[in-house]
Amino acid sequence: MDRYDYQALVNEVLNRGINLFESFDDWTKGAFALSNLGENGRTMFKNISKLSTSYNEAENNRKFTNALHTNNKVGIASFIYMCRQHGIDTNRFYIKDGVDYAQPVVTNINLHQKDVTLAVVQGEYVDRSLDKNLRSDFVSYLKTLVADVDRIVDLVNTYKLGITKDGHVIYWYIDKADIVRMGKVMAYRPDGHRYKSITPLSIPKELSKRGELSADYTIKQTLFGEHLLRQPQNADRVVGIVESEKSAIICSLCIPNVLWMATGSKGNLQDERMTAVKERKVILFPDTDPNGQSFGQWSKRANELNAKGWHIQACDYLEKKATEEQRRTKIDIADLIIDDLLHMRKTHIVAIADILQGESCIRREQVYVLSNSKPMLPTDGEHSASRWSHSHI
Repeated sequence: MDRYDYQALVNEVLNRGINLFESFDDWTKGAFALSNLGENGRTMFKNISKLSTSYNEAENNRKFTNALHTNNKVGIASFIYMCRQHGIDTNRFYIKDGVDYAQPVVTNINLHQKDVTLAVVQGEYVDRSLDKNLRSDFVSYLKTLVADVDRIVDLVNTYKLGITKDGHVIYWYIDKADIVRMGKVMAYRPDGHRYKSITPLSIPKELSKRGELSADYTIKQTLFGEHLLRQPQNADRVVGIVESEKSAIICSLCIPNVLWMATGSKGNLQDERMTAVKERKVILFPDTDPNGQSFGQWSKRANELNAKGWHIQACDYLEKKATEEQRRTKIDIADLIIDDLLHMRKTHIVAIADILQGESCIRREQVYVLSNSKPMLPTDGEHSASRWSHSHI
């Protein structure tokens, strides 16, 4: 009998911290796929779902119970495929005729015999969506932090930030060859935090629903901001990698001589995704959490990649500076920069720049200290939840 060690595969997902069920569609597909394992799949589904910040145990149980009783279409192969899409070598967990293969092997089983279609989004979508008027929810938030409109315009053009008809930001993932691989739509509150009730939307998934992209597409693993590597002025710049796209933009806002990119998720430091920066010096800035799991995970991953020829180190500045409350809320490096901006100071901005200065990538005087600027308060019709007091105006 041909099968996989599903529990070991789930453990691999958990150890890497991969939020496999980030979107509602993936969560639903995961429930149906794991329901093929009967009640054994319930705990697996629960543990992976707990990686999401929106996890609710009662809802999760209802979702799996429904899948258990109604599934007649989605097979366990869908779960294997989801793992592959996130960079897991599933062959390591393959068992054939009772033999557990610990290393990748060539097997007769192939869950996807047909050719896989790599998603490619036409560049015209990016051009049409560009937020030229700076009105998306996220860019509107940036305008509450700083008064330098030209700098914000530059960031919108550099990272190709788009806007939907509903006013949400579009983060375009463009690879080193300048091919648009994915777009992610995210909704932000006036205070710059995400609406957790609104699931991020995948542009390729929407195009597939409309028949503009093959239904069997897969997304090439790409870093957000990867397209900046091809620009001549960035040839010698050190790469700073954070988890969220928002953080990459805010870091670039204040420390522009570093090439800031984002993985899009804590578990997205796969070899394929990191190939584009293999010849660069890379500094990782993981989020923090109560037990330092994120820093430990990214440090371990940096060591694994370095053994294969990369040049990466994980920065522990956030681990040293975060308070217990900040750890509990799982802040990232951009939260410290925002705190500087809101309090008209440059403590963290300069400290981070000094760390990067030690990597010979910038000088302190190259830090773009926006905290000396007055904030741009929202105008009529824009979000009015500014956290600036009158003493700062």
